[in-house]
Amino acid sequence: MRDPSQPIKRAYDSVVQGWPNQDIPPFNELRSQLHRSRVAQCPLIPRRVDDVQIVGTWAESWDGTQRLQRLNNRRGVALFASPRELSALQQCETLFFDRTFRSTPAPYAQIVRIHGFYEDRWDDSAIRQDESVV
Repeated sequence: MRDPSQPIKRAYDSVVQGWPNQDIPPFNELRSQLHRSRVAQCPLIPRRVDDVQIVGTWAESWDGTQRLQRLNNRRGVALFASPRELSALQQCETLFFDRTFRSTPAPYAQIVRIHGFYEDRWDDSAIRQDESVV
């Protein structure tokens, strides 16, 4: 599964969508098996920040690039960025901070995103133009 956060039914439907309709069991017959399989692959949601461990594919982007740069449970900080993005951020004279409380996953209390004004652009498309540099 490319997106582990995708609902199980949506993932099932996208996989069987193009198959000829020959003996494909309906989702409801496989629901509990698919759920157990997903639980075996997904880490448990920690109750406390001290219990957070981000390893393996959870520390990478979908293309396999290492994205977790720092994890400090004592301070409750997890930093995700590519080396190229961090380098570009260091060159920015203007930074924009965006934070949210409502959609923050447990056990964290807040998510902060940092954007920079880089090469006369404020979005990350200037950074992503040449991913081969990463």
